[in-house]
Amino acid sequence: MPRPLPLAPGPAGPCTGCPAPCCQQHTVPVEGYDLVRLVRGLGRPWHDLIEVDTYPAYSPRGFCLHAGGARHGFVLRRSRPEAPCPLWDPDPAAPARCTAYPHRPAACRVYPLLAADDEPTGSFVLGLALCPEQAKRRFWLLRPELRPVIDDDLAELQLYVRIVSRWNHHAERTPAQAGLSVDQYVAWLLRLYAELEPLRQPDRGAWQLTAYRLVDRFPVPWQGGSDF
Repeated sequence: MPRPLPLAPGPAGPCTGCPAPCCQQHTVPVEGYDLVRLVRGLGRPWHDLIEVDTYPAYSPRGFCLHAGGARHGFVLRRSRPEAPCPLWDPDPAAPARCTAYPHRPAACRVYPLLAADDEPTGSFVLGLALCPEQAKRRFWLLRPELRPVIDDDLAELQLYVRIVSRWNHHAERTPAQAGLSVDQYVAWLLRLYAELEPLRQPDRGAWQLTAYRLVDRFPVPWQGGSDF
């Protein structure tokens, strides 16, 4: 397990000293690149860290495994519904700490902010956020500085929606009796993101469209099989 890291970098981070109610009470969604970062960064199998959840049929982030099948997504695995995040390490001698801080999901990276196109800073602070009021005020003031983080995570989510669409286009034509598995989907995701990795640059606009084209032609598994 990596050395525990502070919830926010630097002594003046908005999360410094917070007892981390968000880490103890929230179910954390995991998108495609989140899964890749966690698996590669922590060196653990995906099912040790993440579990499958049911998504609404209309969700563009929900993947299916066969024609007429339910939509699924990922969340961080918890030992029981009321258990804290499995990556949270409550050190009694220090503030609560995240053991996977560099690899944490996007939902954790931007919390308690929510993207908003009609806001000049691109985001607002969630009114129902579990943060202490002082931390909420600090996040409100930091919104202009955090705009690049919000914009990048939104672009990453758009890329994942494209990836899910590519998968579902195939899976929706796969008969239920020859259905694909979640392990096949994860293996496919890991291979696809490995192909995308060399494209990544600090300037998102310089490579995102190229990434879309790669996704659109990336091979999918054969029906009922595991070959790519």
